[in-house]
Amino acid sequence: MTWLSLVITIGLALSLIGQENGPQAQINDIEQRIQKLERNQSALENDLSSESRDIERKVNRLEDDLEIAGIAVFLSGIICALWAQYTRRSAWLWFFFGLLLAPIALIALVWQNALGLQSGKLRYWTKEC
Repeated sequence: MTWLSLVITIGLALSLIGQENGPQAQINDIEQRIQKLERNQSALENDLSSESRDIERKVNRLEDDLEIAGIAVFLSGIICALWAQYTRRSAWLWFFFGLLLAPIALIALVWQNALGLQSGKLRYWTKEC
């Protein structure tokens, strides 16, 4: 046997030994990666469920706020309609004006009331004033 064949034989023997340990090391590496991915997935699922609870809570709060705002706008329409009846204006027109543009309608109502009191066309709400 020549030196070249001896080196090739030793190289093949070492490669066979490396192959026996190699697949097991790769399997262990893959198992570790799978476990890491499972932990990451679990953490992401927990974060997602936490985020969904936060979003649900915010939606419920928004629904409550919209309900309160709706009641306030409806009351604005009623106040405008009552004032319109008192001053012999169109109650329906002022009611819908108060519904659609509540802040502007209430400012217009106060302004019109002030002008009416100054001109003497309107009287004060009570007889004491």
